[in-house]
Amino acid sequence: MLTVPSVAMALAARLKTGGIIVNEHTLTREETRHHVDVLHRHFDFIHLDDLAERLNSPKKRPFCLLTFDDGKRSNATVTAPELERLGVPAVFFVVTDFLGTQTALWFDRYRLLQTGLPELPAGLSPRVIKQLPHGLLSERVEAACSRHGIVADLNNEDVAAMTWDQARDLHRRGFTIGAHGATHAIMTRETRAAAFENIASSIARVGPPP
Repeated sequence: MLTVPSVAMALAARLKTGGIIVNEHTLTREETRHHVDVLHRHFDFIHLDDLAERLNSPKKRPFCLLTFDDGKRSNATVTAPELERLGVPAVFFVVTDFLGTQTALWFDRYRLLQTGLPELPAGLSPRVIKQLPHGLLSERVEAACSRHGIVADLNNEDVAAMTWDQARDLHRRGFTIGAHGATHAIMTRETRAAAFENIASSIARVGPPP
């Protein structure tokens, strides 16, 4: 079973005020229950809207803000229903060009290359890949997958994207939907203008906070 990060528990032993933000990607129902059970022993789970107030309330019990990155379908079909049953709020940060598509994020396809080939193609080593701007990175990964017949399994809900309707439904049910960039580019490898455009377009599609 996936364990709650030890750093969170170390912080829990020290914190008398403030709190932590725990970032996840995908969790099964069992993993979700385990995380909530362990974290709730030390922290109050809070909604994003309550963060500023809790930061300014030093006498309250330490808090935990639970977040999930990317917008995988299992966030909507598996994790969120379990959190809802447990009464735990969360933020789902979504990659906006990914939602509603029939494709996988670049790093899921790259992982398939890593596990499916005896040796990575030239120009796709782990050292090189994270030095590339998103356009070139995606081009190389896509070309390698096509050349070797590697296709992501979009029946796997930890790989496939949730739909925009699912994201809107999560919002209606009290969860927060946030922007996680348009493409999941490595922003430090983009030009300043491209990085700001990527971020701004993602925020625009999600909508600004109230």
